[in-house]
Amino acid sequence: MIKNLFVPLTKDSFLDFSRGKSFELRRAERQWNEKQIFTYRTVTLSYGYSGRRATGVINKVVFGSLSKIFRVVPWQKIEPRAKNKKEAIKMNRKLLGRTSRCVAFEIIFCA
Repeated sequence: MIKNLFVPLTKDSFLDFSRGKSFELRRAERQWNEKQIFTYRTVTLSYGYSGRRATGVINKVVFGSLSKIFRVVPWQKIEPRAKNKKEAIKMNRKLLGRTSRCVAFEIIFCA
């Protein structure tokens, strides 16, 4: 049996899920790879490592460059605090640093 994928988030990122965010974006490395990120896997989002929690299921997964991900996924679903797509990309490029491969995964929350 596969454990829930544990996803620690900053306060802003955690609260963004109540503001319309539905995709989490990470560098495609270490535990954020095809063997770990796949549809129907259960996810636990956490405010930090010991804060509030939310549970969901991965619905859609996109691997590729940051440019590809923002072509496939509406920017508002990744970065609802941004004013436009350009700003959303810039914000995430700053967070992720220089990387050639990312993963975006959509989370559907359990009731």
